[in-house]
Amino acid sequence: MPFYGLDFGTSNSSIAVAIDDETRLIPIDPLAANPAVASSVLFVERDGGRVSIGAEAIKTFVERNVGREI
Repeated sequence: MPFYGLDFGTSNSSIAVAIDDETRLIPIDPLAANPAVASSVLFVERDGGRVSIGAEAIKTFVERNVGREI
């Protein structure tokens, strides 16, 4: 029976699976330099629709907020 562990950290997050005597990180961010570690960033569309995490969330936020006054 597999066991899963989630570390939702302040800066980075990861998920691991342990099966028998082997533990491994699960790739969760295909755009990251290390796909097994995701930046702890969430992007949610204004209408509550699409949600993205990690590198994709950062990319989407930057693309959607060009020229927007902060």
